[in-house]
Amino acid sequence: DVHDCKSDTSLRRPPKKNEKVSNLRYNSVSGDTEGSKVYIVYENRVVYPTYLITFIP
Repeated sequence: DVHDCKSDTSLRRPPKKNEKVSNLRYNSVSGDTEGSKVYIVYENRVVYPTYLITFIP
């Protein structure tokens, strides 16, 4: 689940889904920053890249 929020630089972990359940948190957050949509995922294990770009000089 994604939590949509305004810019908040204090978030070090995703917010809780329910204040009564302390260990249940969102997987990620999204929001707008300076006109761009931003998605932040807090755990690498839940991320799967759609494509991979390789640069060979």
